[in-house]
Amino acid sequence: MNSTAFRPRGGGPSRGGITKRSTGRVRVDRDGDLDMDSPAGGARGGRGGGRGRGAFSRGGVPGSGPPRGPAADRPRGGGGSGAMRGNPRRDPVGTRAPRPTYQPPGRRPGGPHVNEGPTVEVRVEGWRESKGGADECISFLERKTKMTFKKTSKQGNTIILYVPLSKIGGILEWDNVQFASSHLRLTAPNLNNITSSIESRSNAIISQAAPKSRDTVDTIKTLEQVLANRYNIEAKILDLSKLGEDPLLKQNGFFELSSTTSKMFPALMQIADKRFQTAQQKRDTVHSVSLAYNSLKDLRAVTTLSVTFPDLKNLSLQGNLIEGWQALDSWRNRFKNLEQLVLMGNPLTRQPDYKQEAMRRFPALVMLDNVPLDRPAVKIGDEARRGAGPGASGMSGAVDEGGRPVMPLRTKGKFIQDDHGVAMGFLSTFFATYDNDKNAVLSQFYDSASTFSMSVNTSAPRVEAQQNTRQWWDPWIPISRNLKRNHSSGFMSARVFTGPDAIGHIWGEIPSFRHNLGNEELWSFDVWPIEVLGAGGIMVGGIMCCVHGEFEESNGDKFMKRSFDRTFILRPDANGAVKVGNDILVVRSYGGFESWKEEPEAPVPVQAPMAAPVGIPMAAPVGMPMAAAPVGMVQDPNMPQGQAAVAQTEQQQNMAKCFEFARRSGLKMEWAELCLTETGWNLEEGWTAFVQANAAGNIPQDAFDPNIPRPF
Repeated sequence: MNSTAFRPRGGGPSRGGITKRSTGRVRVDRDGDLDMDSPAGGARGGRGGGRGRGAFSRGGVPGSGPPRGPAADRPRGGGGSGAMRGNPRRDPVGTRAPRPTYQPPGRRPGGPHVNEGPTVEVRVEGWRESKGGADECISFLERKTKMTFKKTSKQGNTIILYVPLSKIGGILEWDNVQFASSHLRLTAPNLNNITSSIESRSNAIISQAAPKSRDTVDTIKTLEQVLANRYNIEAKILDLSKLGEDPLLKQNGFFELSSTTSKMFPALMQIADKRFQTAQQKRDTVHSVSLAYNSLKDLRAVTTLSVTFPDLKNLSLQGNLIEGWQALDSWRNRFKNLEQLVLMGNPLTRQPDYKQEAMRRFPALVMLDNVPLDRPAVKIGDEARRGAGPGASGMSGAVDEGGRPVMPLRTKGKFIQDDHGVAMGFLSTFFATYDNDKNAVLSQFYDSASTFSMSVNTSAPRVEAQQNTRQWWDPWIPISRNLKRNHSSGFMSARVFTGPDAIGHIWGEIPSFRHNLGNEELWSFDVWPIEVLGAGGIMVGGIMCCVHGEFEESNGDKFMKRSFDRTFILRPDANGAVKVGNDILVVRSYGGFESWKEEPEAPVPVQAPMAAPVGIPMAAPVGMPMAAAPVGMVQDPNMPQGQAAVAQTEQQQNMAKCFEFARRSGLKMEWAELCLTETGWNLEEGWTAFVQANAAGNIPQDAFDPNIPRPF
């Protein structure tokens, strides 16, 4: 299928934008309103007659209702009134959304998930005779087909892949492919039944739009001719403006009955969809659609446009009757590649946040009502590096060493506002105890008001080493509370677990895993104080803790490294003990720990005095002289110069750690150094040892500095 999918209408050069079709003489009634009733005349009674429900008015799309006020007060058709100007960004960068399947009338197609068509079962046999297993076979087919199979199952000697109908050809072409010394047999037994069902449903939709005196075949021919008349091959525009005035539709009686009138546009989209074999052909053929001057109050009559043409670049809704954004909700999260939108002539444009809401709903929008939008943009690439002066955008460069885009602001280290060390003490104890004794964690930190929920992010980016590794989420999905996947209130409430018993039960359901507590680089902590609801409905001081890290999941004989994000809201109980108010866990594929590595403002020489390690504050404890150095940090004068510089840096880092540890723990410097020395100068392990020793009463009172507040 090429650009001749729709025949061009008429000659003459195109102006390169959406334009309204020229109209002939327009009939008006005695009140001055446009008379768009059936050919039998507006005075006729009965169904379809007069200006009752379902009638087209002023070229209206079915179901929109009659216009208000005299027609003379409304904008007339004419050259350029609905045109879109030249597009400054004809080819946006990014992957286009997959082609969705048709949604029947009455069902809202809005929402974040875009269908790729019905799912077809593909049966894979012959892998048992090979030297590879089921996992290797699935990974092999994913590499060959360049697909990711989101759902698979195994029945005896057969692997079943669940593939969208739009991609079925890409998998079946690998039938009889050689895999590990055997040949795979790929079949789709139910494919014919599914395609027949879709064809029947499509024909049913078209037949519902057929006028009383026409059969389905005549209806298809008429609608095909309408599409051909309204398609401009040069500008790649489908002009569906003023459908109520289309002579071919009126001549064939599409507006005689309200029942056929409301089905006309969905049938038109069905005919258009059949003209293309692939979503890419559709994207290449139709860039723009105009629905101008159709008396639309909402999108109920035309909602299927977003299903048939999800990748439009330009759309005009000019001169309709749309009053608020809620009328466009059925297109929410649709048209993600839309660059130009025309809404002028609608009451909606008078809303104060009109431009901001348009940019929010359509993230790729660069022109609204033929006016370029002042949307902040970050250019990535060599042009940005050459064109922007130092600090022009706050970027440290266009791309990093790995080719990833650099954000306008540099990555900062850990953000910790924990003056008394309560949050860090909780986190150290929690993760050190969780892997070995979950019941101890529950009894110490959770009470009857504590809540826990978990969600799986299956679309998070992975490190390169896991790109072709099958991610098994089967044990996690049954309790996952991913609100992007399910929006029902019952689902939301059923997957929040309250109280130690319910939380402990669900912890036992998920796979066991262990955190790596020995490497500080693998962790990121953000901690700051907040207000929370305490006992008696009184607001009290609490703490928000956001933790990013990794763990190794153990599921039988399988081990899988994963990343996680865990958020705690801490609050005091009636006795002042630390309790978890909310515990939210997000599990995702392993993404490494590079994302929270701090980027320095400028290179720091190795010999620079007092160079603090990343994320360690340099503030000295109250009453602590900055010149005081921990014991054992005197430089050896006989050490070679190069080694001396490195040793000096290590001493400075250790000194900074001692200052920080003393500030958090309240210990004197010599005791802080002793604790860190015994734990290999690891701040987190040192803190865990300090908390345990303090709880056991093994730290004498004279070890604490009286000028520094104690954390406990």
